[in-house]
Amino acid sequence: MEIRQIDTPEDYMASNRDWDLATYSNLTALRGDAGYYLSTTYHPTGGLNFSGTEEPELTTTINSIVAYNEYKVTNWVTTRSEYYMISN
Repeated sequence: MEIRQIDTPEDYMASNRDWDLATYSNLTALRGDAGYYLSTTYHPTGGLNFSGTEEPELTTTINSIVAYNEYKVTNWVTTRSEYYMISN
């Protein structure tokens, strides 16, 4: 086994295939729920899915959740950004 410490694991894993296992901390996720981690790491189109994980059952459970009052908000279209917080 060869252990290497990489400064920017995302860049390295995206451009190299000479690794079998990578582990690092994502404690600096942009939001405080599991959705960010699951979507970016295990969804087939996730930005951190460097291993190419594609599990149909898991993919169907990783969905965007949108909640709004349909009587006050009209013509809403959810885009592929992280999240929105809209208040009065």
